[in-house]
Amino acid sequence: MSVPKIIKFYVLNPEPCLIANGLNSNDIKQSTYAIFKSAFPQIDFYNMIFEKKRLFFDIKKYDSQKMFGTCSIDEAIRPTSFMQKRNKLTKEATPYTTTGGEEQLEAYTFFYIDFVNNRMAVIANKKISKIHEALCQFIWEKSGNLSKITILPEMIDDIKHEASKLIEPSWLELEMSKQNCIEDIPQLKIALGSDFQATRYKLKIQLDKCHNPNLVDRIMTFRKTNMKDVSLLKLIGKNELGVDETINFIESIYTKTVPLVLTDDTATNINYIENQLEEFLNSHLGNITKN
Repeated sequence: MSVPKIIKFYVLNPEPCLIANGLNSNDIKQSTYAIFKSAFPQIDFYNMIFEKKRLFFDIKKYDSQKMFGTCSIDEAIRPTSFMQKRNKLTKEATPYTTTGGEEQLEAYTFFYIDFVNNRMAVIANKKISKIHEALCQFIWEKSGNLSKITILPEMIDDIKHEASKLIEPSWLELEMSKQNCIEDIPQLKIALGSDFQATRYKLKIQLDKCHNPNLVDRIMTFRKTNMKDVSLLKLIGKNELGVDETINFIESIYTKTVPLVLTDDTATNINYIENQLEEFLNSHLGNITKN
């Protein structure tokens, strides 16, 4: 079954530290690997407290070129969640909870790190949105403050170029924050009355299918002239893979929506996802090199 997933891209920047500074000039390109090695010595299971929650790292593949694994967080289902399980034969239902047993339910995602090019690709999961910050903290703590690295989302240098790649843009989302913003929507102001006041509004506009070659230019102009008031500005359309891609003109962070063909075989999925993350990361590196 094919499901669309968003891949986020990150840049790894080794910081001056005892581990990296101890390398000679011939090994300096391996500084990122050395920094990770000081906190993740081998393929294993690791855990940490991050923002008052326990995070888990399962490292699946690991060498001087790459690291591949999962990051997860406890997803407890308590009796107050009103979840239940039902026996299909007897039809008897009982409350379902994950507390108190030997097993726990976890939300997780996959990440792939390229030590040679100092890049990371992560399948987005809203419940684990700061994996890059968690890795930085884990490395600092587990290395005994000997290793330090910064991992940041990769920013788009030319947002116009990336937005122009969208095929058949279908939706435009925007949010404005300013005094008397209701003035921007005259018909609504008339309907609500002159005494109605608002300081923010959000619109989602479906675009006609006809191609408008000036659309991106006009969005860029709108963003520039309303910089102080626009808090959200997104253009949605199909990418070259045939799935909906979102270009965020405010955050300007590199992401890629891809169709992943997943099966009921966990082992097959893990190998497949590793290959897909590696492939899309290499494709991303190739694209930014061209630009």
